[in-house]
Amino acid sequence: MNRLFLLLFLAMAFSVSYAQSLDDLVSEDKNSEPEVVLADFKTTSVVNFHTVRGPAQKELLFSVKHRFINVSSGLYDLFGLDAVQSARIGFEYGFLDNLSVGIGRSTREKSLDGFLKYRFISQKNGKGGSPVSMAFIAGTDIKTNRWKEEEIDYPSGSGISYFYQIIFARKFSERISLQILPTLVHQNLVKLKDDPNDTYAAGISGRYKISARATFNAEYFYVMNPPESVDFKNPLSLGFSFDTGGHIFQINFSNAPAMTERHALTQTAGSWMDGDFALGFSIYRTFSF
Repeated sequence: MNRLFLLLFLAMAFSVSYAQSLDDLVSEDKNSEPEVVLADFKTTSVVNFHTVRGPAQKELLFSVKHRFINVSSGLYDLFGLDAVQSARIGFEYGFLDNLSVGIGRSTREKSLDGFLKYRFISQKNGKGGSPVSMAFIAGTDIKTNRWKEEEIDYPSGSGISYFYQIIFARKFSERISLQILPTLVHQNLVKLKDDPNDTYAAGISGRYKISARATFNAEYFYVMNPPESVDFKNPLSLGFSFDTGGHIFQINFSNAPAMTERHALTQTAGSWMDGDFALGFSIYRTFSF
């Protein structure tokens, strides 16, 4: 837990130090009201992980995420396109402009996930504004596939895990937005006794606006105490987002096996250097009520 607190302290120190330097560089109108910075990200995920943004009040966001098998499978499998590694269908609903809830179902381990996202600070320009946006996310992931060792009497709740995340985000310009994401994943049951039940990770993610409707996206997570049962590699994902007017379409490459925090931060074993990354895509559609 001390590591998580350290991550939070460093992230907050970063935001405060930037605010001080901003005051030195920008001359502000003392009588102006702080103005909320808009359009920091196109949608609610960079690739696998969350952005600080959620659906607006009374909006329902429907998403489909799909990942093929690794490119290293070769020409016989058309470099991964012949088979599916994982897929997820999800919904997110905005109760308020800064409070949303989400649920999803993934094919990997037939897992069900849910989360609550609260954006408690919004970046604002002007005197008295905030140099960053901040959001807190708490979620759970339930593995529902059958245990391989059916003869073992597993304790109740063995397949349940939780994650907690704070996002520090800043839109630096019309083109560049960046995030820092201290994260904790807790698993009730791990594979080996030397595997940690609590996994600590720190992520950085962002987007670069190529045009009015296209962005380049990237995210990387450093896991401080990876599991011993996996030849673990830190998850790295790169991709592009396209705003079609009615949908947000993403195409990406990632070495993470699936699109939830538990899968990406405790089960990633693919190395980019060995071609163990996969093509994937995501589609987001928003419905207003």
